[in-house]
Amino acid sequence: MNIFKIPRSVDLAKYNDEEDANGKPNYENADGSTNYWTTSSIYTNPYWSAYRFVNNEKRERVTLLSSLTYKLTDWLSIMGRASLDGYNDRENTKIYNNTLLFAGQGGSYGEGFGRNREDNFDLLLTGNNPLGEKIRLDYSVGTALNLRSAIYNTTSANG
Repeated sequence: MNIFKIPRSVDLAKYNDEEDANGKPNYENADGSTNYWTTSSIYTNPYWSAYRFVNNEKRERVTLLSSLTYKLTDWLSIMGRASLDGYNDRENTKIYNNTLLFAGQGGSYGEGFGRNREDNFDLLLTGNNPLGEKIRLDYSVGTALNLRSAIYNTTSANG
C-alpha cells in the first residue's frame, strides 16, 4: 500500500535498499529512523516496510476425507462420509523502532498461535423404486453434522 501513495515526482533511488558509505541502507537515517520524502504519519518508505516490518507465518495442515457406501438391497443403499480439516498457525511479528503507525520508541514484537479444526459427517440413504414401466422414483434422505473449533493466543511486547 505504501507504493501506491508515492507521488510520481519522488525519486525512490534516494530511499532504496542500497547501502550508503557508512553501510546503512538508504531507507534508514543515521539515527535509525526511516528516511523518506515526507515526515507525515500516514506515509512509510516501502523499503522500510519490506525490511523493518517483518511478519512470519507458518501453517501446518492436515486434511482427511473418507467415504463408505453399502448396498442394503438392489434398490436401497447407505453412504457415510467423514472429512476432517485441522491446521495450526504460528506467527511472529517484528516491527522496528520508530516504524510509523505501528511501533513507537523501541519497536514491538509479537507471537501468535492458532489452532483450527472443522469436522464434517454425512449419512445418506438413497433408493430407487420402479412405479411402472416408464416411471421410477428416486429419493435420498440424509443428515449432516458440522463441528468447528478455533483457539488463538497472542502475546506482544512494546519498547
